[in-house]
Amino acid sequence: MYKRHIRTPEDLRDNYDEIVRLAEQGDTVIIAENGVQQLAIVNYKDFCSWIEDLHREYIKEELDKSILEASDPNTRFISHEEMKATLKARREERDQ
Repeated sequence: MYKRHIRTPEDLRDNYDEIVRLAEQGDTVIIAENGVQQLAIVNYKDFCSWIEDLHREYIKEELDKSILEASDPNTRFISHEEMKATLKARREERDQ
């Protein structure tokens, strides 16, 4: 089971090896000063997994929105050529 440890900035400086060991075993170390949480130290592998999960959830939500919008009979679809022309016009307008 993962644990959460609250430590001070001084603990981070003085007990760095112990804090790294806690993170490596899957625990989260919160660095707090005067009761204000400032930093979370987690295992890098866990962090990467968390970021990937967030990204997957974001992509799923965006796809769900796209499917909903595409199912709306009032949605107007444009061709690839129309999109290129629109973007070119915006770029030219911006560069003037």
